Amino acid sequence: MTEVKKLDLQNTKEVLTLGFRLGKALKMSKENDGSITAADIGNLLIVFPSIGPAFDNISMVPAELKDMDTNEAKDLMLFASTELGGVFSDAEIVDKIEAALELAVAAIKLASKF
Repeated sequence: MTEVKKLDLQNTKEVLTLGFRLGKALKMSKENDGSITAADIGNLLIVFPSIGPAFDNISMVPAELKDMDTNEAKDLMLFASTELGGVFSDAEIVDKIEAALELAVAAIKLASKF
């Protein structure tokens, strides 16, 4: 019988990091003066370190999520809560995880078109 290797959530966490950081950068920029301009470039600097890792193995994210067990789900919630840096309900964290994945995947998909 062949042993099935369990996937970890590393790639998912890297994509989430990109989504969270991009979301935070856009929110900070918008809160400054109501618009996003070249003056907000400093807010976007937090995004750059997470771009490469998110791009590397984004194709693994669906398999990681499909393979996720209860302990990994708890770990992902803790990771997201820590990254978000706030006090959120579980439902809010799940909502932010979904939004961050969608944002990061859309950004990577767009970038791959060029």
